[in-house]
Amino acid sequence: MRAYYEQALTLEPQMLINTLVKQITLYDDKIIIRYNSPVKAGPGESRDFSFYEKQLKMTYVRQNKKDLQYRKFTIVLSV
Repeated sequence: MRAYYEQALTLEPQMLINTLVKQITLYDDKIIIRYNSPVKAGPGESRDFSFYEKQLKMTYVRQNKKDLQYRKFTIVLSV
């Protein structure tokens, strides 16, 4: 499986991303990535779950400022 995905990322990265990623939601302090799940929920049933969460600090430059700024944000990966 790993070799398949590594090859797919090399040959057709956009197709693989479109197949695996359902939705990306950006907030000021977090990014939520929802993946397409092979496990389908029944009517009125929810099977979403988070399988990875990590807080990070990201540097950025504000316009007309020389100093780097830091912003904490959280990455949440869920299916």
